Amino acid sequence: MKQVELQNLNYVENNTVYRNCTFGYLYASIENISFIDCNFEDYVEFTGLLGCEFKGCDFLNKVVFRIHQEIPEHLADWFFITNLVCEYLKKLPKNLSKLSSLKNFTLHMCSFESPPKQIGDLTSLQSLYFCESDIKELPKEIVNLQSLVTLEICNETENYPGLTNLPPEIGKLASLKRLVLGDLFLENIPKEIGEITSLNTLIIDVCPNVKKLPGIDKLKSLKHLTINIAYLKELPQCLDNLKSLEGLHLTKLYGQNEEHKIPEVLIRSLDNLTLLELSCLNKPQEFLNEIIKELSHIKHLNFYGCIIPEKFDALEKFSVTTLEFCECQINEVLPSAVGNVTSLTYLNLHECYNIQQLPEEIGNLNSLTRLDFTNNSYNDPQEELQELPKEIGNLNSLTHLSLTGCSQLKKLPKEIDNLHALTVIKN
Repeated sequence: MKQVELQNLNYVENNTVYRNCTFGYLYASIENISFIDCNFEDYVEFTGLLGCEFKGCDFLNKVVFRIHQEIPEHLADWFFITNLVCEYLKKLPKNLSKLSSLKNFTLHMCSFESPPKQIGDLTSLQSLYFCESDIKELPKEIVNLQSLVTLEICNETENYPGLTNLPPEIGKLASLKRLVLGDLFLENIPKEIGEITSLNTLIIDVCPNVKKLPGIDKLKSLKHLTINIAYLKELPQCLDNLKSLEGLHLTKLYGQNEEHKIPEVLIRSLDNLTLLELSCLNKPQEFLNEIIKELSHIKHLNFYGCIIPEKFDALEKFSVTTLEFCECQINEVLPSAVGNVTSLTYLNLHECYNIQQLPEEIGNLNSLTRLDFTNNSYNDPQEELQELPKEIGNLNSLTHLSLTGCSQLKKLPKEIDNLHALTVIKN
């Protein structure tokens, strides 16, 4: 076999022995390679692995091993593996517990006839991801994963209906900080979820059979909450214990007309809330009108895929520093009320295709340092932004103006020359 020593490399060749080599960024399918006393200092991903060996190597937690269809028996002897991605598996090996250093485990497009109990043997595991995998329920042995910090179970395809039950044992994961449940046919959320006192991020998105969220009001450490309200019969009524909540994201599905009212108790308890995100709502103004008095301390207000009314007076009552409209439906002119949010330092108008004009009130934003107006090209050039108002020259604090993708914007107003610190990005 070919011998390579004391080299800095970002490639490998099969049927080679590497000694005391240092590897940078690398993605490769490998076969019959020996790595002896090597260092891996950047992200490295290996597939294949037939006839390969690693001796005395320093992985620095940067190396990912990706396995297809079946885990080779010898892999269980590689106790040094910290990152493992498995795809299209139908079962896990019984000796999986030998991977005593495994910290991050991803199962992608896997299909298990019964809950993979062997996962409970990976007691060093910190992150566990099920992506588009057919797993009806988590094994009760998951309670053994007392080092688990992140658990994400998400599907994006009808071929894998995914998880239908969460075991009550999930409430005993004492180190869990992040739980993500997305595009699943869960029958319910167990009340024991409220026992995960360490949880600071909870995302429940597109679980059509879930009608209530019991136990959430007990998550006193929760800082970030995302819930899809499309299928809920009601929003949780008893959230006054969420004193730590900093970010709230409420979303629904495109095309659904029903709007949920936000319970007053939900609002009054959120003294630390600084970020509010609303996605796919037809009437975001009504949401804001309900919460103006209680959430005037919000600093970041984001809209994604919402229908934005021509008159959006509710915005004027907030003292936000960041305002984002992403993929929103805006009728030709950005609401003039935006220009009255004088506390703004960042305004993002990303992929709002039918904005043809910015209001002259935009010139009132004396604190604005960044304006992003990107990727707003449209099939009909007449429905794209044609020009900027001259009042943009009043934005004395503006340092960054992004106009990437504004193909019909042929020139900038001469008043923009007044902004000496401005950097314009346009292509």
